[in-house]
Formats: sequence, structure tokens, C-alpha cells
Amino acid sequence: MRKVRVNRTGMLVAFRGMCFTLVACLLISCGVATLFHEECVKEEAMVLMRDSTVKSGRALLPDYRGKSFRLLLDEGRRTKISSEQVEQLRLKKGNNPASVFVYVPYKDRAGKEHPAVWMNCLGIGQHLKIAVIAGSWHYDKAGELEAVTFADGYAYIVGVKEDGKGQYLTTLGSGRTAMVRALCKFLADDVVLCHKITSKEVDAMDFAEVCRLYVPDNGVEGCYHVCLPNENDKLSAVKGGAL
Repeated sequence: MRKVRVNRTGMLVAFRGMCFTLVACLLISCGVATLFHEECVKEEAMVLMRDSTVKSGRALLPDYRGKSFRLLLDEGRRTKISSEQVEQLRLKKGNNPASVFVYVPYKDRAGKEHPAVWMNCLGIGQHLKIAVIAGSWHYDKAGELEAVTFADGYAYIVGVKEDGKGQYLTTLGSGRTAMVRALCKFLADDVVLCHKITSKEVDAMDFAEVCRLYVPDNGVEGCYHVCLPNENDKLSAVKGGAL
């Protein structure tokens, strides 16, 4: 009988390669499954409609360009809701405060108008909202909402006054100086608030407080000068702020 020589070294290498491939596939599958689970989990939702009616149930985080979304009502029935009919979409995860989304059109940095998108409010007042437009959203391990940037690496902060139209302010993560300038340009009709922001009596990054304090026509529009320290610690005045 002819003996067949077995290349044990080659078999061992092949076996190790198969094991490596299997482990890699399992890791990729687990990662995809985790992302799929995260994106498809419905959160507690309250929908305030423009006609003042309220619907409650569970919903997914909104697609920022989504013209509609589905709500699983408390009684178990599913319903499709047009985004344009919604005043606010509030989503709550665990014991964390509810995240408030609004669906409004906006102007970008160049002044170009864009159709309505979903944006997450950082602050809400009687006359003002400050919100973030992001490519998507997800919850971190602590259950807090985080913005996922667009392909250009940015998410955008916008201000929304009573006309219901958003105006680009700056990018999320910009420094305090840029935020002060952007706010005082946008809110130049409230001289009192702009003075409090530039004097640091009001923190420019405390969007909830800025929205609470803003009063339109509280001064002469466009006449406020933003005074901020420059690189040489000298004061420079910029009318109405600068972007």
C-alpha cells in the first residue's frame, strides 16, 4: 500500500487561518447586530401636534430628513405621522431628561434656504430655540443623546426665532468666542441679553438660559457691538458679531 505523506505544517496554517476568519466574522456580525439593535429600539415618545393634540407611545429616533415617522401608540396600534404636522417630538430613554426634536426649515452659513429637517433642541424659550442638526443620533451607554456628524465631520447649531425658520450659528464643538459672536449677531435685537453674554454674566454655552432670557426688540436691532479679547488681549469691537 502506498503511503501518503501529510503536510502537517500546511494543515496547521490552514486551520489557524480558518479560525481567524471565523472569529473575524463573528466580531463583525456582533458589531452589526449591536448597531442594528441600537437603531431599531423604540423609545418612549410624546408627540405634540400643531393642532395642540398630544399622542404618546414609542418611536425611533428621527431621520433628520424624514418627512414622516411611525408611532407605536400606547394602546398597541401603529400610526404614521407627517413630520410637518408635528410641533415637538419628545423622546425619553430611561431616567434621562426627554430629548426634544423640532421639524423646521433653515438657512445655512451662506444664506441658502433648506427644506425642513429634524433638529434636537439644546434650549427652548418663549421666543427662541437653539438646536443641533446632525447626520443622525444615538444614545451612549449612559442613555444620553449624542449627535453623529455629517460626512464633512460637523454637526450644526442653529437658532430658531418665532418665525419658525432656523438660522445657522456655528458648528457643534466650536469655541466660546465663536459662540458669543454668533449669538450676538443673531440676537442683536436684544441688547440687554447680548451685554450679559459678552460680559459673561450669562454663559454663551448655556443654551437653555439664553433661550429663557431672550426678548425680541429689547433694544435697537443691529446696534450692539461685541467686545471680545483678541489674541493680544486687546478689546476689538465687531458690530453685531461676526461669523
